Amino acid sequence: MKQKRGKRITKLHEEWPYCSYCDIKTTLDLGYIHTAVVDHVKPLSQGGDRFHTNEVLCCNKCNADKSDTKLIIWLWQRGDPDQRPPPIAQDNVMQLDLAL
Repeated sequence: MKQKRGKRITKLHEEWPYCSYCDIKTTLDLGYIHTAVVDHVKPLSQGGDRFHTNEVLCCNKCNADKSDTKLIIWLWQRGDPDQRPPPIAQDNVMQLDLAL
């Protein structure tokens, strides 16, 4: 039996069902490595907020890997400092991270 997901994640998934970081297609089904989750670009633990401008859809794997690391640092640690998120998320992601 599928568990219902929240309205926010369902809406984000309908708009763009791909991970904002690795571009893999996500699923709303729970318990998978590519289950869709909401990531806070600026981590809540570092003063980020819960507004939609600080939220992107990503897969569970990327969310767990990024954890509470700043986006630009996490991308650099992954070995590609020039990596950019897909166009759908790029504006919000880059504006937030570069402003930090």
